[in-house]
Amino acid sequence: MIIANINDEVNKIGLNIRINENVVSINNKQFLDILLNELEIKDYKLTKCERFDLITTLLIINNEGLNYEKIIEILEISKSTFYLELDEFRNFLLNYKFDLLNIHSIGLTIQSNEYYINRFILNILNEKIYLLQILFNSNNYTISVSNNYINLKTRVSKLVNVFENSKDINLFDQSNLVLTYYLMIFYYRSNKNQLDNSASNIKLSYDMKILLPLIKKYLGIDLPKEKIDFFEELISNMKYKSNVVKSSKSPSIQIITRKFIDKISLELQVPFHKDYQLFENLSNHILRIYSYHTDVEDEAPDLSLFTIENIHIDSSVRKNLYLLNNFFSRELTNNEISYILIYFYGSYEKIKQSVINNIKIAIICNSGIGTSQLLKLKLKQKFNFQILGVFNKREIMDLDLNQCDLIISTVVLDHIHFPSLYVNSVLSSNDINLIEAKINKISYKKINYYFNQPILKEDILLRNNKSKSLKEYLTVDYIKVTDDVKSWEEAIKIAGDLLIKNNVVDKGYVINCIKNIKEKGPYIIIADRTALPHADISNEIMAIGFSLLIIRNPIFFDNNTKEKINFIIMFATLDYKSHLSALFDITILFSDDNFKNELLKANNSVEAYEIIRKNLNYKLKKEN
Repeated sequence: MIIANINDEVNKIGLNIRINENVVSINNKQFLDILLNELEIKDYKLTKCERFDLITTLLIINNEGLNYEKIIEILEISKSTFYLELDEFRNFLLNYKFDLLNIHSIGLTIQSNEYYINRFILNILNEKIYLLQILFNSNNYTISVSNNYINLKTRVSKLVNVFENSKDINLFDQSNLVLTYYLMIFYYRSNKNQLDNSASNIKLSYDMKILLPLIKKYLGIDLPKEKIDFFEELISNMKYKSNVVKSSKSPSIQIITRKFIDKISLELQVPFHKDYQLFENLSNHILRIYSYHTDVEDEAPDLSLFTIENIHIDSSVRKNLYLLNNFFSRELTNNEISYILIYFYGSYEKIKQSVINNIKIAIICNSGIGTSQLLKLKLKQKFNFQILGVFNKREIMDLDLNQCDLIISTVVLDHIHFPSLYVNSVLSSNDINLIEAKINKISYKKINYYFNQPILKEDILLRNNKSKSLKEYLTVDYIKVTDDVKSWEEAIKIAGDLLIKNNVVDKGYVINCIKNIKEKGPYIIIADRTALPHADISNEIMAIGFSLLIIRNPIFFDNNTKEKINFIIMFATLDYKSHLSALFDITILFSDDNFKNELLKANNSVEAYEIIRKNLNYKLKKEN
């Protein structure tokens, strides 16, 4: 009955308490995680066994020894409790093959083989990591024993983060915590012991080859040989979610994602198609959905706050989902759609902020001094737009309005037919809301204008610098110009022959390209008059490559689409990423009708290559 009454209250915050065989459990893991992240020793009543585990851990970490007073202070136990349990603690240690030594002027210390010490640490990390959370949260520990705890925690967190990024993974919370604490304990011990037995000339796993230099860089320690096996064991048991799905279907997913982005971009006149990060990250996310055949996350995020401001994006994404649904041969779930929307919302905020940074504001007031300077300061604090200057009412006639997007004035401007806002010189919260609304309206118009204009700032086109651009792949040997072909199948074979002759693929790959189109339909038509045939990643591919067939008299892929095709761009790739920059170049170039019309005038592959190189350089120069 008592539990039922408690549950009536705790259910209000999403908890439910259960008792089964005298064990109390709580159903909300998130609540427990928050609780453990804040819990200290003073808030938790340790059992005798937990006390022994923590004292052993403390002595392992501080292997130069700890006096009685420090241990009693950290664990917040009475002296009598400590002394009464000391003999029992010695016997506890013997089970782990540890000897407890009491050295004059140093205090208690543990003596044992490094192997047994590591086994104990791994056991604590895997079975009782909550004890380490409680210990490291406690001020008595960080103050009494480890003054550099915060600095070390920051360095280790950075190390783990770089390790995750290097492998394109996200460790689950528990695994992240285990690796973090093991690295911290290892640092304490190696720093005290000066374990300098380097791990050179040892056969290492792929993960250890990544981790070793990171430990050296962030902790300043060479990993000793006797630690290798324990690190390997620890990492092999890590649980993680891959940020990247390495799938043979990568090319197809990237093409359909690109079409999806282009459709929404064109419909809204928002330059999503010029955001390389959106293309790369959304392609990989959609590949993850396709590969797992289930929701990527357990619970859909609450997008209500985003959707209110971006209802046009929400509507367009949902309207064009048929592209993905048709490719997947199923309808995406609401959960999956929510995560796709997040990518578009994030890209839009990035584009909008870049536009706002370029919006120019003029401040008008009676005198141009005093309170107007205070207003200018407040506007700078609240907004990222450019302020052209502060002008008095008489100077407004000399102001070049072509250089201005908005006038913010502390005086009424009845005679000016230009976007303006009247605000109080002290800039009230209502004034700030009015300015935000006006800036959002201006930025939306500018975003639409920039759709076909040189794109804003270089941070919108963040590329993988290791990835080759299109001009490095589409050289003269990979381009052919012809007047006519008999069919789309023949066009695929001609484009494929260019790759075969250059030892990029074998004949089986070209056959699979044709088969892919017959099975999936002409989804490979990525732009007007442009098709991008490809097949899955396979053993029939020897290298990454692109070929271009220019057909002056267009062909049709089938009677249903009635889409004329002048450009066949075949590509093959060995992985999910190396070709992305070149693929992005293609979608940008072949969305430009002027470029395609110019390309059709090329008499041979040399002329075609020069046109590609010139336009690609021009495009990148404009967009960066």
